[in-house]
Amino acid sequence: MPRCPKPGSAGPRKRTAARRTTTDWAAVIPAICARIAEGESLRAIVRGGGYPAMSNIMQQLARDASFRELYEIARAQQAEVYFDEMIEIADDARNDWMEANGADDAGWRANKENVQRSRLRIDTRKWMLSKMLPKKYGDLAAGTAPNEHAEELRKLRQLMLTGRSDVDAPENP
Repeated sequence: MPRCPKPGSAGPRKRTAARRTTTDWAAVIPAICARIAEGESLRAIVRGGGYPAMSNIMQQLARDASFRELYEIARAQQAEVYFDEMIEIADDARNDWMEANGADDAGWRANKENVQRSRLRIDTRKWMLSKMLPKKYGDLAAGTAPNEHAEELRKLRQLMLTGRSDVDAPENP
C-alpha cells in the first residue's frame, strides 16, 4: 500500500540526476585570457560572475595544452601591465600633500600614509614581476637570475689563467 503524504507536503520526492552545466570553453578561454592580459586577476574574473568556478578553470588548464599556452601568454602580458602600473603609481602625486590648517600649522605637510601605500603597491608589483618573469624582472644583484654567458666567461677565464683553452680552470684561484 503506497504511503500517503502528510497534509501540506508536496508528496514523495522524485530522485533526479544532478544537473550539470556544460561550459563552452571555446568562448570562455579567450575571454578569460583577454581579461588577464589587461591586468585583472583570475580570482576577480571568477568572482564577477558569468565564468566557471576557479576549480573548473584549473582543471581545464591541466587538461588543455592550448589553453595553457594562451594562459601563459596572457600572464606575460599581465606582467607588462603591472610594470606600466608601477610607473603610473610612482608618477601619481595626488594626495601626497595635505593642507595643514592647525593653529601653529599653515601650509602643507606630507601625507605619509599615502606615500607608504604607494610604496607598498609598487613593491608588491615588483615582487610579482620577479616571480612571473624572473629572467626579465628577477633580482640580478642577488645572483638568482641565470647568467646566459657563464660558459663563455669560464672559457675566457681559463684561457687568461693558463694560456691554453684545453685545460680546466681552477675553481677558486
